[in-house]
Amino acid sequence: MRLGVPEPKKILCLGTRNGREVDIFRQVFLGRGIGRLPQLFEVKKFGWRPLVPWFERLGRNKLDVTSDRTAIGVEINPHGQRSDVLVASFDELPPQWTSMFDLVYSNSLDQSMNPNRSAREWLRVLKPGGTIIVGFDGRQPTDSDPTGSLVIGDISSLFPGNLRFYEENHSNYHDAIITIPTA
Repeated sequence: MRLGVPEPKKILCLGTRNGREVDIFRQVFLGRGIGRLPQLFEVKKFGWRPLVPWFERLGRNKLDVTSDRTAIGVEINPHGQRSDVLVASFDELPPQWTSMFDLVYSNSLDQSMNPNRSAREWLRVLKPGGTIIVGFDGRQPTDSDPTGSLVIGDISSLFPGNLRFYEENHSNYHDAIITIPTA
């Protein structure tokens, strides 16, 4: 248990781009496949890239498998598709995912056209008592990031619950960890 939050068993990563976040969550939280060993075979060049890409594929989930230990992602860019990443809208997740995930992570809320709709959908797929980790950008809106200028009060309104952690300007984002009540 970290920050008073139970270890997640089912993790959803929204806006996973190349899938790197899904791999990290799988390795760190789920210990799937080969654990943290892939970190030894990485290089930082335009983000973290594996030196041996096939090595990280070991232990990946499939989207149609919902085992007790699952890390999958959702990405709007069709080039982001992998066996463990669904290409879809963050605002229209599969109906069968209702109350499925212990943890929902995203640093893509700033790309939402309707943050209220996005938040409702993310809360729908989260189990009661689950945890939301959200990275958000406090900068002014742009064409590609229409939801800007967010502050922690906005996040608390969108995701009402117990704020477990908050840090400003970490990795160019503000980060918040919120546990959502069970009722």
